[in-house]
Amino acid sequence: MKSGMDKKEAAKECMCASCHTFKDCGELAFCFSKTGRSRGIKIEKSCLCRGCPVHEKMGFRHVFFCTRGGEKKQTTKTERAHFK
Repeated sequence: MKSGMDKKEAAKECMCASCHTFKDCGELAFCFSKTGRSRGIKIEKSCLCRGCPVHEKMGFRHVFFCTRGGEKKQTTKTERAHFK
């Protein structure tokens, strides 16, 4: 994961609001979420994450941040699964 962007900057370039999964709940830039996934989005319909400029600039690997948690959370979960 690259660095150099914070959540405020990410929200300006964020594509979440254009996504079919998105439900307006006052949140954006889920990829930077430290608290986990959205409180209002429960159903995954489609995902624009891989086409988002934030995803590309930050070098993220994961998707569906709104329902699965931010990049950091998903990376930690994946790493733990490899050690089981």
